[in-house]
Amino acid sequence: MCPGFSPTGTNPNPVSAQVNPNLGVIRYIFWNTDANDNGLNVRIDKVLARGFQFQVAYTYSKSLDDDSQTIAGDTFANGINSPIWWLPKAFYGPSDFNVTNNVTINTLYEIPTPKSWTGFKEQLLSHWQLGGIFSHNSGTPTTVTSTGDPLGLSNGGADPYGPLVRVPGCNPITYSVGGPVVGYLNQTCFTEPTVPTSALGSLPYGCAGFSSAGNADSIPLAPAGQTYCANLLPLNVGRNTIYGPQFVNFDFSVRMVFPITRISESFNIEFRAEIFNIFNHSQFVPPQPNSGDTNSALINPDGSYADVGNITQPTNLQTPAREIQFALKLNW
Repeated sequence: MCPGFSPTGTNPNPVSAQVNPNLGVIRYIFWNTDANDNGLNVRIDKVLARGFQFQVAYTYSKSLDDDSQTIAGDTFANGINSPIWWLPKAFYGPSDFNVTNNVTINTLYEIPTPKSWTGFKEQLLSHWQLGGIFSHNSGTPTTVTSTGDPLGLSNGGADPYGPLVRVPGCNPITYSVGGPVVGYLNQTCFTEPTVPTSALGSLPYGCAGFSSAGNADSIPLAPAGQTYCANLLPLNVGRNTIYGPQFVNFDFSVRMVFPITRISESFNIEFRAEIFNIFNHSQFVPPQPNSGDTNSALINPDGSYADVGNITQPTNLQTPAREIQFALKLNW
């Protein structure tokens, strides 16, 4: 853990932990980052035979960095755009754009036509094609935070970033694919950092506590021999360590070509019906600290859980609801 700055004004027990309290907010642009990427691409193709073809594509990605964006122009909704420049390792983790597993399957099937069909029947009922695209990925990453400004960054133009500690043995994800969305993050799996009580006197900075700790709908009391210290930067819950919800989608299409050889050999009318997100499945992104939805901020400055029952609810969609479109096309 590393000391933060003064949480004065955002914590009921403020302390003065600034390195130099005579200085105010300093805006800076710092061209420095570290990143690496490892990936695997696998593709299986079956060429058209007996009216059927398909393609399976799988991508495994592991992109890591300590900052994926700048403060403007190319920001990500899940990004932390005010990392502490002198401690890049605290922010080193999955890139904001990293999706670990991605599978896409597309198929095309031409319904067979009996050779006995001729004339108008053959023109009307033959050459029908069915197509589909199935997509699945493991979801985008996000970072859980606390509300207010516990580190005393005084960065009103960006995210204040109040990092949390994960409770051992607790599953932070409550969302299941295909089930009703009643929430995504389990708030009780996160708490604030602590230090040994015996070490408080030797710390070069003060500790800010939590007046509501131990109350209903609040973080529990600190473990025996430990004291909460809000103005610490814990490394146990790193940047972008929470993934999901998973993305599952299926698009479907029907296509038919009516040849009209009386006009010319190449003249035909093409009919197409396309259904996007045919099962009308809601595709959510996780609560995101830089999107304005504030749903990744789980704990208030006094130690109480923020908006219990609502704050963990995903609200932003990756794709729209089911869409159906029809098209006619003349080819000559």
